[in-house]
Amino acid sequence: MCMDMSVGVSMNVGTKQAKQVKTLSVENVSFVYDDGLVAIEDISFVVNYGEKVAILGPNGAGKTTLLHLIAGLKKAHKGKIIYDDFVVSEKMKKSDRARLGILFQDPDDQLFLPTVFEDVAFAPANIGLEKDEIEKRVNESLKRMCISHLSQRRPHELSYGEKKKVAIAGILAHSPDLLLLDEPTASLDTYGKNELLKIFSNLPQTMLIATHDIEWVLSIADRAIVMNKKLIADLPIQKLFETSEILENAKLQPHELARTFILLREKDIVKVRKIPKNAEEAVEIIKNAIKG
Repeated sequence: MCMDMSVGVSMNVGTKQAKQVKTLSVENVSFVYDDGLVAIEDISFVVNYGEKVAILGPNGAGKTTLLHLIAGLKKAHKGKIIYDDFVVSEKMKKSDRARLGILFQDPDDQLFLPTVFEDVAFAPANIGLEKDEIEKRVNESLKRMCISHLSQRRPHELSYGEKKKVAIAGILAHSPDLLLLDEPTASLDTYGKNELLKIFSNLPQTMLIATHDIEWVLSIADRAIVMNKKLIADLPIQKLFETSEILENAKLQPHELARTFILLREKDIVKVRKIPKNAEEAVEIIKNAIKG
């Protein structure tokens, strides 16, 4: 598995990023589409710097719309979104917009230039960086994603997983401190998911991750915001399986490992204080149960 974590893409965009405030505040936000469809209704939450937050809910819950609002790609009909010291809007300054990085669910929506290098260079060039700095950032981002060998390839000729890596490299190259990830594991195999897990686990930025992949996001997120147009729950992700009501209201199904331990707990076969995130934690719980 190729993930070069020794490469440190600069995380400084302007002087404002030296501060450690960087709080995201979503305040009573609602959004309605032109046809009258309510996508989001009166949602509020605060995310502090460095948190990795899963945004969970069924299809049509408003997860993608929420990320687009936070990225300033759409305008809320009610409420406001504040990041650090500026209000997010469609007309915000380039220097502020550069601090927000969004990964679309389909990388083909994000890649549009003739070569991979040009695509990754687009965002840093758009915020006015010098040519040498752009080249440095692009090369660092490509190396971090282990796709330097693809730099002169045409994006549309790449595999889906390669396109996803190029899209992520493009985000990292302009050094945002808030990452908005829309279904990052969609259409990826297990190997590809594990690669992304290693990438995102080693990044310092605040992350909001909209996903249906509960098993994957359990390994990276420390908090879950559960929604279905309205906010259903905001809780530590480890407590997601402590009540079936939250899962039912959000039309979510626990992954197989979680389901197994929920049943073990319900039937009082094994004393389970918390549902394991992964196989390693499951083994430890079983070992302790055998000893105990």
